[in-house]
Amino acid sequence: MPRNHHTSALLRGCRQVPNWYKWGGRQNPYALEWTSQTSGNEYYIVPASLTGGVSLQGFTISMWVKVTGTLLAQNYGLFGMLGSSVATYTIYINGITNEIQLHHTVQGVVSSASYTTGVWCNITIVDDGATVIMFKNGVAGTGTGVSAPSVPLTGYTLGAADIPFFGGLLYLDKCVVDELAFFDNAQDPVVLYNNGIPLSFDSAHAGLIATYEVEKPVGAIHNRAIPPTVIGPSAIGGSAPDFSWNGAGVNTKVSVVTSGLRSNDTNALIQMADNYGDYGRGVQASRRDNRTPLGSGNSLESLANGLMPFPAGGGFDTTGYTNAFIGSHDEPNLSPQVSKTITMSTGDSTVYAAQGGPNTLSGKTDARSGKLFPPTFVKKS
Repeated sequence: MPRNHHTSALLRGCRQVPNWYKWGGRQNPYALEWTSQTSGNEYYIVPASLTGGVSLQGFTISMWVKVTGTLLAQNYGLFGMLGSSVATYTIYINGITNEIQLHHTVQGVVSSASYTTGVWCNITIVDDGATVIMFKNGVAGTGTGVSAPSVPLTGYTLGAADIPFFGGLLYLDKCVVDELAFFDNAQDPVVLYNNGIPLSFDSAHAGLIATYEVEKPVGAIHNRAIPPTVIGPSAIGGSAPDFSWNGAGVNTKVSVVTSGLRSNDTNALIQMADNYGDYGRGVQASRRDNRTPLGSGNSLESLANGLMPFPAGGGFDTTGYTNAFIGSHDEPNLSPQVSKTITMSTGDSTVYAAQGGPNTLSGKTDARSGKLFPPTFVKKS
């Protein structure tokens, strides 16, 4: 990371405001976690078209997915796009090959990408007006995709996918889904992936129909209906329906969770702040070559009374190191800056009392106050 004003401001924030990155931002973030496999009609459904699905228009559907446990050697339905036989697409998780696959009703698997258990990945389906293909983390999956549909999609399922080739509905298990977004045109999957940080959409985002971020700024949220978080300018009629639980009775298969969320647990700035805090508290980590300012387990916070003005030191330097967590960067002033009130002397002065006398010259030249900001280091007590 280059040293610049933005970096300096971030570092000052890390030093001066405890947990600064948790202030503001999204309110009440949640995600949906499938804790056990659903069956029957237990899944979410939108029985209406959001994306047009017409080849001249195109569409994009994006979501974040994390498989949380070892899956059996079978297929699990993740997401379905409903329509006629030539316009039906499904996304399912293959527990045999550890892949997330895009399936077309007629042509079978048309795009696939591997997943890693416990790791978030962005899955984006793009219809560019000619071809529908799946992207993982901004990179096109294997396969050539399938021709774009010529008729609109008519609905969507979440937590189930209907694949006649496999005998009908497949159901989801051991998976967390977050940050769904629908667009009525082809979006850049790299931008949607956004280097690992989900985008924060607003109602003016071009092409946006709606996002379902499983977040609600006020009131309660539950696992039976997932309302839209942001409704974009391309929403049909200016509104968007809920993802409603299709099963009868209480939803015991899907939990609304507040930990380990894609919207906040992998933000690069949060990681940098956490890493900085660990470094200052003497927590060793291989990504910092196990370096600490005072040695393992010695915290700047507990030893702050040992701040001394001399000699210089107490910084971090990753220049020349491979795989440095924050890039090639030099920051010599890790410790908080200290100041010392002093009197200043600049040599002889013509502004002194004509009568002379003891201490007259020095009284005039040394009595001016000032502050010295010396380099700092921390003395281990």
